Amino acid sequence: MTSVAEKEILEMNEQIEEELKANLQVRIKTEELKKLVSRVERSAAKTSVQEILKGIYIYFGKDKIVARAMNNNYGMEVILSHNEKEKNFQFLSGKPDAVVFMDKKFPSMVNALPRKETLITVKDKRVIIKSGRSEFIVNVLEGSEYPKFPEIETASSISISPEVLYSLYDKTIYSAS
Repeated sequence: MTSVAEKEILEMNEQIEEELKANLQVRIKTEELKKLVSRVERSAAKTSVQEILKGIYIYFGKDKIVARAMNNNYGMEVILSHNEKEKNFQFLSGKPDAVVFMDKKFPSMVNALPRKETLITVKDKRVIIKSGRSEFIVNVLEGSEYPKFPEIETASSISISPEVLYSLYDKTIYSAS
């Protein structure tokens, strides 16, 4: 009797350990993922002293997905908010986490995804991207290693109408050349 109970307990422990290894799982519309990656990939550093700046940071949260990339001059952040009506993404399991995709071919992988929906699973330091028959396993870095964006106070901002800004630009363009 005890050996059967011990076997069941061991099986349950193995199942729990396997579930804990899967940090998170997200289903996202492939077009939304393509937009996120294509908008930030141009900002990723081509050459940098900090290797991590060559990667693309993606935070998977329950209510939003944040993609970031930066180089020595500027950074870009794109936020995809959860839209229940459009069902642009669905957080399936796990807890929110961030990873950094260091593979230079990552944008090409995303663009090659064939189906309308993509399943992204983060396990340890690997991400499994699956869409239809296509499946990519990508090594990633911890998102906590990626530099934080500077916090900017909005109290000292100004607002200019687009017409006035265009007029300023139009009147000073000749002096730039």
